[in-house]
Parts: sequence; structure tokens; C-alpha cells
Amino acid sequence: MSIKPPAELTKKWKSLARIQSMDRVFSSPRTASYAWCAFVATYWTLLVIIPGIVRNVLNSYEYWIWFLGMIGVCSMYYCTRGDFPADSQAGKPIMALTCILISVDWTSHAFAALQFNNITITAGFIMLGHSFAILWASLFFYNRAIKNGEHMAWLSLLLQWVDIVMTCVSVIVLHGKEGACFNLPICIMYFVSLVLNLFLWFFPIMFGYSNTQKHIHINTVLLDTVTDLPVVVTMFATNAYSIHWWLFIDVAFKIIMLLRTYAYHLLVSLVLRRAETNQLQQEQEEQIALENKLFAEGATGEEIDAKSAELIKRQSEATDNVTTS
Repeated sequence: MSIKPPAELTKKWKSLARIQSMDRVFSSPRTASYAWCAFVATYWTLLVIIPGIVRNVLNSYEYWIWFLGMIGVCSMYYCTRGDFPADSQAGKPIMALTCILISVDWTSHAFAALQFNNITITAGFIMLGHSFAILWASLFFYNRAIKNGEHMAWLSLLLQWVDIVMTCVSVIVLHGKEGACFNLPICIMYFVSLVLNLFLWFFPIMFGYSNTQKHIHINTVLLDTVTDLPVVVTMFATNAYSIHWWLFIDVAFKIIMLLRTYAYHLLVSLVLRRAETNQLQQEQEEQIALENKLFAEGATGEEIDAKSAELIKRQSEATDNVTTS
């Protein structure tokens, strides 16, 4: 009777085949980084500067947030020119900081729309562009994480975006049905949850907290605890799920998300399989340390990828040897 060795469970998260599949998805991170910079600079400039020039009003918060955002975009551009695109160790914090500024602008437009019931067509297009830019940027953030754990990272990314979209729909439903949305505790909680989802997603990335499987587990537990859990508690405390059928669907989804988070990410991965998770964390930290060392020595992105692939292969072979001995 053959027993499947634990190495098979570990190896599937970090094999060279996973890296090759990522290379097909991100065939050219450098080109994609240039394209992202061009997209953000184009739509944000056209929708802020041109209307400001026409109305002769550039001394507004929209202009100053745009100005800070363009500093981030230009920094990302020059970092990419140095052969360190948005998914690299050097480029990722700059991209995250730029996305935080984009999120600040998105949040300000959303607050104005909900509080003052005032949203222009231009503001709507800015929010749409910001949403697409953040979605696009999240693929860069999860590039390394997907290499280290393809299935889990893709599922985490997908569920995160489904949760954000459903939260946005819930806020729109409440505002459309109740009018003064911020008069309702559940609407305030939804808006706070949405803002926390955006900012608590990017701040850990700036400090390299999305690079390993263990970090994704921890970040998911913390993120769902401070965003989805308060919404669920407020929903039942105020019976807000009876306001509209969509809120009932949303709270049901959030409960399922919380059950999955605490069962899989917390209990199984961080408690019951703690030894395996820590071993994988150690191996992935070695990969990150190698990439940082090569970066400091001036290696190119291609050289870093090649050396990282060699290290992953050696780690996989070492794990197999320990298991079979």
C-alpha cells in the first residue's frame, strides 16, 4: 500500500510548473507595468486636469491627490525602467503606495456621493478607472504569492474582489432605498468595511506581507475579522437584512467567508498544519532573501527569476529526499 508523502502536498505549491504557468499569465511584467502607468496617467489626467482647466479651478482636493498620485506613477515608471517592474521586490511597495493614493481619491468621491447625493459623470468615470487600476494592480501584488501557492492565492484574490464588489452593491442598494444612507448604522459599517478592505489590503503589501503562503493566511484572518465580522454583527443587531433581499444574500456570503476563513486559514493552516506551514514559510523566506540579495547586487529581473527557480528546485529535491529517507 503506497502512502502519499507530505512532500507531494508541499511541492504542488512551489513547483517549477507553477512558475512556468505564471510566466504565461505575466508574459512580460515590464510591459504590463508600463501599460498600467500609461493607463492611470491617461484617465486620471484627462478626467481631472482638463475639466479643471475648463472650469478654471485647479485648487481643489482632486488636483492635489492627482498630483501625489502622479508622483507614484512616475516613480513606478522609472523603477520599471531600471528593470524592476511592479511585481518585483523594489516595485511592489511603490505600486502599493500609488494604489493607496488612488484609494483615497476613490473614497473621497464615494463619500461625497453618499453624503451629499452629488456625483458627476466625470467623478463616476474616475471611480470606474480607479477600480480597474486597483484590480489590475492586485495581479502584480499576488504575482509572487501565486508562484508560492497558486491555487490558494488565486482563490484568495477572487474571493477578496467578490467581497468588495458585493459590499459596494450593498451600499448602493441602501442608498437607493433609504436615501440618506449614512443615517443607518449598517450603511456606515458597510462604508467603513469597504474602506478598510482597500487600505488594509495595500498596507501589508507595502511591507512585503503578501509574499508567502503563511502571510496570506494571517492577512486573510485579520482582514475578514476587522471587515466582514463587524458587518455581520451589525446586520443581526439591527435586523438590517430585512431592508432588502440583497442584504440577506450579502450577509449569508459573508458568514460563509468567515466560516471558511476561520476553518481553513486559521484552524487548519495556522494551527493543525502549523509545522508544514512553518517549513514552507522558511523555504519561501529563503527565496525572498535570495531575490533581495540579487537585487542589491544589481542583477536583472531575468537573472533573479532564473536563480530563484534553481533554489526552488533544490528545495523541492531536498524535501523529497528527507521524506523518502
